[in-house]
Amino acid sequence: MTKDRIDSFINNDLYKLAGAYVKNNPIINYDYHDYVQELVLDIWIRINEEYDENKGALTTWCYQKFRAKRTTLIRQNLNNNLISIDTLLDNDGLEFKELLSKNVNEINASLYYAELLSHCGPMTQEWLYGYSYSEIAVKFKCSKSKVATLINKDLEHLKKLFSEGK
Repeated sequence: MTKDRIDSFINNDLYKLAGAYVKNNPIINYDYHDYVQELVLDIWIRINEEYDENKGALTTWCYQKFRAKRTTLIRQNLNNNLISIDTLLDNDGLEFKELLSKNVNEINASLYYAELLSHCGPMTQEWLYGYSYSEIAVKFKCSKSKVATLINKDLEHLKKLFSEGK
């Protein structure tokens, strides 16, 4: 792909593509505009050196980078010692907030998150890292309903653990 075509893509289409991705894959409590800027900046830095048109379409490559960046942003949020409970909610709409308290908005991740993960199966861990049911189903080569069932089972287990600790 020529430099002119890449520049044209960056100037005309990249913000629209990133905006559409953010609308479909939000990070709760993360500013929309900051999220779009993070994605655009990541592509802008990498496109000239990493994109190879022989390996696939530019939009597909961008989507893969957007997905990786989304996971990185979620993990950075977790590593800053605070995790918003809303961040743990997926587009699939599970009511994870009930695990802790209706009045609690954040938990101290340095104390609880590692313990929380130790009580979860691999699919639930992927879900907590921000992957959707569909992405997890593809990764584990199973149905979306099986993913939902196993995650719900883990969440019920966590609910019991947290209610015993009160």
